[in-house]
Amino acid sequence: MYKVNLLPPELVSRAELGEAPRRPPVIVVFVCVAGLLCLVYIGFAFYIYSARAKVTEIKHELAALEPEIQQVEALQSKTALLKNRAAAWRQITENRKTYYHFFKDLNRLLPVDMWLMSVDMAQPKVGDPVHVVIEGATGSLASVGVYINNLSGLPYLNGVTLKELKQETPVAVTVFTVDAYISDGGR
Repeated sequence: MYKVNLLPPELVSRAELGEAPRRPPVIVVFVCVAGLLCLVYIGFAFYIYSARAKVTEIKHELAALEPEIQQVEALQSKTALLKNRAAAWRQITENRKTYYHFFKDLNRLLPVDMWLMSVDMAQPKVGDPVHVVIEGATGSLASVGVYINNLSGLPYLNGVTLKELKQETPVAVTVFTVDAYISDGGR
């Protein structure tokens, strides 16, 4: 059986001619964009869901590690305290060692009839020379001059001056005070 269509080709539908019907391009673009947006939204939703699950898992792990973290922090604070104490102790022992020769020289330079009553040392600021105040007593005034001369001969002692001189009458003793500065090279 044959079908004959007597309509002009402009009026014949595409389906009857065996061609696929054409959709307007605006609808095709809209459908593609809508499909793409749906895929992006689904991917984003999956990403958010997996990120939340990972955050929850990390929170649980941190909660399990909290006691160990507290122990580590306690050990770190104790270590810092011990390091500070060790540094302070090291500084004290270094200062002892550095002034050992100075004190030995103070004793070595003393005349026979002289004795020291006190030695005060002060350093106002770090880097400044150390101020030394030596107080002693003797039976003769000449020994004070000899001692000051001996102290002036030390290479690391600067500005050796007699600060005060007193005569104690009941015992016939001369009490003296000497000021000096220790340079950093003498330590």
